[in-house]
Amino acid sequence: MRTYLTTVLQRPETRVLTMISGLWMSRLISFSVRNNIFEDLYNCPCSANELAVRRGFKSDIIQRLLLGLVHLGLVKKEREKFVLAEDGFLLLQKAPTGFAAMTQLWSELFDGAWQVIDQTAKTGIPGFEIVHGEPIFAFIGRDSALAKTFDTAMSGLTNIIATEVANHIALSELTLLCDVGGGNGALMRTILASNPQMKGLVFDLPHVIERAIVVTEPGVITFIGGDFFESVSSAPAHILSNVIHDWSDQEAIRILHNVWRAQPREGVIYLVEMMLDHDEEPILARSTDLNMLMLTGGCERSYTDFDRLLSRAGFKILSVEKIVDFTCLITARRIDVAH
Repeated sequence: MRTYLTTVLQRPETRVLTMISGLWMSRLISFSVRNNIFEDLYNCPCSANELAVRRGFKSDIIQRLLLGLVHLGLVKKEREKFVLAEDGFLLLQKAPTGFAAMTQLWSELFDGAWQVIDQTAKTGIPGFEIVHGEPIFAFIGRDSALAKTFDTAMSGLTNIIATEVANHIALSELTLLCDVGGGNGALMRTILASNPQMKGLVFDLPHVIERAIVVTEPGVITFIGGDFFESVSSAPAHILSNVIHDWSDQEAIRILHNVWRAQPREGVIYLVEMMLDHDEEPILARSTDLNMLMLTGGCERSYTDFDRLLSRAGFKILSVEKIVDFTCLITARRIDVAH
């Protein structure tokens, strides 16, 4: 059976209608995560009627919703039973991808920002800020439950790329690395697992550090609270994963230059970012660029953009390597003078 995402769309009318109707996929997945549908099917394949009785829904409606999940390739139907498909496992609450948390963020937080896209187009103000009256990170920081969901979602995205990033960094033979904006240390723990000679610093806002759960041996990771617009912890190398795309050029240069100030002469910086207009452009780069527009006021950037920002902050790009399908690892060396 061909699913929604594997169907070959040959007619232009079909392609455009598919784009227009794409929102229903997100809404259906959100409903299924919120009501533990994936967990139920993981624990025990069941009929639509059995699931409806368990969850208190109408049987004929659940039948249709489950068939929608079958169409997406997240669920399979075997005779009268519905079972979780391979892709559906990624949406379990315990899945290391954090996609269940991401679905919650999208439905409860991100989606609303897109409702005011006209105002963003006229004013340049992120949709989130128009709707909520403050920047997204300030809003998240005031709500501990929301902050936990955000951390879970971001850690899940980190888990997808962390091993490959760690393997690239292992070639550097570094003894100390600082993760700027490193959250709960998920990326750093993976990097250290592949680099036993290394110690790590995780630098983030004080309230983020307070939430961080240290699950590594004492002394290997040091968590430090601060504001990267003011300064960052000193180290011979720094990594910033999905940080720069949250900010305008002026703010990004300020962050990068603070890294430059915290490094010795031969310092190295690693950026985990999507890169537009490049051989290594990730598949989701364009849609993520628009999401940054609506959520943070930031953007995804081209090689030329990164070269300009890094040069002004005092770095020279050495390489760009694709990391799975999602992002790129940009390696740059510190130069003597920032421009």
